[in-house]
Amino acid sequence: MKRTFIILALLIGIFSAAKAQEQIQVGEGNVSDYGLPLYVFWNYGFSEQIYTPDELGLYCDYIQSIAFRYTTGREMERQIDVYLKHTDKQQFDNHSDWEAVDSTDLVYSGSFNITNETWINIDLNEPFFYDGEHNLLMVVYDYTLNTGSSQGGGFMVFEGQEGSSLRMFNDYNPYNPMAPEGTALQEGLKNTKNQLLLTISPGAGVVEVGTSLNIYPNPAKDVLHIESHDMQSVSLFNLMGQEMISFSHCGDEVAIETANMPKGIYFVQVKNAKGIATRKVMVE
Repeated sequence: MKRTFIILALLIGIFSAAKAQEQIQVGEGNVSDYGLPLYVFWNYGFSEQIYTPDELGLYCDYIQSIAFRYTTGREMERQIDVYLKHTDKQQFDNHSDWEAVDSTDLVYSGSFNITNETWINIDLNEPFFYDGEHNLLMVVYDYTLNTGSSQGGGFMVFEGQEGSSLRMFNDYNPYNPMAPEGTALQEGLKNTKNQLLLTISPGAGVVEVGTSLNIYPNPAKDVLHIESHDMQSVSLFNLMGQEMISFSHCGDEVAIETANMPKGIYFVQVKNAKGIATRKVMVE
């Protein structure tokens, strides 16, 4: 007869330390561009770039910060907004083929302090969860309102697929990332995109290998039931990539008491001799 064990979440380290962060560099080479992600010569600048899963090399990870590498030029402070979103768009087809974002895609708003010959880091206001399957759209809006000098430097880029990026600039009119429009200036349609240095916290996502997993109810209110053949261990992660619960378990069934857990989205990860399976669940 199968036995079900009730695990009291608050008694087994629900607020344990976050998983270690790591840095991933996207793209390489010695080529720079004056207009990506922004152009220091203009009051207003707007750019969009598409990154593929192969270029990013991430899978179910949380992007905590983004860094751009700057060449030698005038050092200055800019005011920018950064948006990230998953997209099915493969490329920009022409100079006005912009993709709109909304307020939920905003991951950073504030200063961007440009320093020579270094990675310029931006700590995101909210970590961005990247699913590892879709392309990633990065939008940067610069509204500094003071023109840079001709001594401005560029940012390091690498070559991507055709139509990888779009950009436009002017001195008089702001842009609206929620409804972008206009014909890009300065050879706006490009095959290049910025090199990035990403700080990530690995999420619970692991490629599944031969393991079935049944979880119910979803959403869970009081108790979350987990079923998988010959389980060896069970872990629970939150959206920040923190390991909330982790314990060894020998059996086919286990239940986690969720009544006192914070409401939100979690990831359940189960391991057995055949491999690993992960499912997203909601606690309400």
